[in-house]
Amino acid sequence: TYARQHACGAILQSVLGLAEGAPGATSLRQQLQLDARRTALRAMALRAQIAALVRSLDARGVPFALLKGAARIYPDAASAFLHPSGDIDLLLPRAALDEAIAALEADGYRFHASRSAQRTYRELHHHAAPLLPPDASGWTVELHFQLAPPYALSTPTDWEALAPHLIRVDGSAGPARALDAHGVALTDETLAACRA
Repeated sequence: TYARQHACGAILQSVLGLAEGAPGATSLRQQLQLDARRTALRAMALRAQIAALVRSLDARGVPFALLKGAARIYPDAASAFLHPSGDIDLLLPRAALDEAIAALEADGYRFHASRSAQRTYRELHHHAAPLLPPDASGWTVELHFQLAPPYALSTPTDWEALAPHLIRVDGSAGPARALDAHGVALTDETLAACRA
């Protein structure tokens, strides 16, 4: 129950494979098998949506990098099937934000937030208001212009600061950018600091 509450059933199920023969490990692994399958199926569906985003933004020349789950799922990293993702996060230069929004709106994405709320997101958040997928079939997209809310950290986390930590990853729609190990560690540290 605790693993399901915290969406880590797939991770726990995977780790239990290392405890083969331990009392209760086989039973618990079987109980978590459904969680692992759900996480894997979600990752496969997300991969198709991420690929469509990569194609669309590349075609329009919008610079972007895949963040968090999208960065694991798109290149089919082994960990992609362990961590459930609830949305698609992209990092881009603040100057490219309007162009990226226009590209996604041309593809059928739309804001659920009012214009006033959209302005508030830009002023107080580290990403634009979430964009809903076309026909409500898929996951929301968050266009980040930095990793943390303004003034939350002393370390800059915008495109310019993270550019040296961008690497190429390959997926079904061609190459895309993602953060290297240093950038991923900074992202994890930033998320932990923002939650505290």
